[in-house]
Amino acid sequence: MCVVLKQLEKDAVKSFRSQFGIPPTHLVVAPGRVNLMGEHIDYHGGCVLPAAIAKYTLMAARPASGKRGDVATFYTKNLNQTAHISLSDIPKFRHGDWRNYITGVLAGFSKTSVMNRGFDAAIVSNIPIGAGLSSSAALEVATATLLESLTGFQLKPLDKALLCQQAEHQFAGVPCGIMDQFTCIYGQENRLIFLDCHSQDHTYVPLPDAELQLLVMNSMVQHELASSEYAIRKKECAAALTKLNAISWRDVSQEHLQANRTRLSESEMRRARHVVSEIERTQKMVNALQAGDLEMIARLMHASHISLRDDFQVSCKELDLLVDIAEEISPVGGIFGSRMTGGGFGGCTVSLVQRENAEKIMGQISSRYQAQTRIQPDGFITPLTAGARMLPLSPVSS
Repeated sequence: MCVVLKQLEKDAVKSFRSQFGIPPTHLVVAPGRVNLMGEHIDYHGGCVLPAAIAKYTLMAARPASGKRGDVATFYTKNLNQTAHISLSDIPKFRHGDWRNYITGVLAGFSKTSVMNRGFDAAIVSNIPIGAGLSSSAALEVATATLLESLTGFQLKPLDKALLCQQAEHQFAGVPCGIMDQFTCIYGQENRLIFLDCHSQDHTYVPLPDAELQLLVMNSMVQHELASSEYAIRKKECAAALTKLNAISWRDVSQEHLQANRTRLSESEMRRARHVVSEIERTQKMVNALQAGDLEMIARLMHASHISLRDDFQVSCKELDLLVDIAEEISPVGGIFGSRMTGGGFGGCTVSLVQRENAEKIMGQISSRYQAQTRIQPDGFITPLTAGARMLPLSPVSS
């Protein structure tokens, strides 16, 4: 995977040179993330278990000169688009525009540090957009890390995560939790992050065996329901919490939920049951990882997917098929659990797999999925990797 990052570094530098005619002086990277357990829980103040993965967004940059002293220019190779942004009058763009993730960070950072000089930047990324792997959070965190590099002003890691989260709330219009930005910043090699999304307290949890890896399978579909249904789920959960006379979902037990089920509509009950059970499953998953209990890990991942499918109702037939195929391969074939990950209605599944069989497993799932859907999935095996950071520019690359 280091080879992949090195190639992206070269691509970022080359892209900068081709657009701006000179070499960059700054280079930063932010990873994507996958969530092993705790789906749709971060914005409910529960605990989650994500990890940074070896998919990256990079920015190569250089302070601008001449008359563009207050303008930041961003070129994205993936979209072949350029944005010119005034640092003295930071704009908002239409909903869904990629520039909002950047301008939101620029606006937030300008409140903590003076940005009195423009700059040019080139962006390259191999994080698939809309796959539930935090491409937007990686873009935000890469922007914040670049601003740190350019200005010399270092944010505290948590402050940087909160700044990026607010950028997504206020400029992109997505009321996300803290998990994505936090993971992109706090990721560590070979470690999952057990994150309390209410307090932001966190600990690191290794996989129980060095011979285990994560396999991510991108279904290559993204249904249009995702954004609208996300808002509906939040509204239903808020209504359920009020009817349960609770301040936080952390205060709601299964017993309390069952005792008050008549107060809830059927959909509110389903959403509440997922939130309560998923919070419990995340703690059980940490215990199972620490104990090396692969059977329990597989059971918990299965239960999580069923809950997301039936109670939170954010899965789809393509994700269900990927999970079903993985479960048919089972521990005998080297898979120790599989579930959807991310927002849902398409995107990815994550499976815990045996390293020596990982490539074979990925091929088996891909061929069977394609045979039934006529869609070629995009799979990759990933280690758990480090969070956002500044990268040295080698004499050759610069």
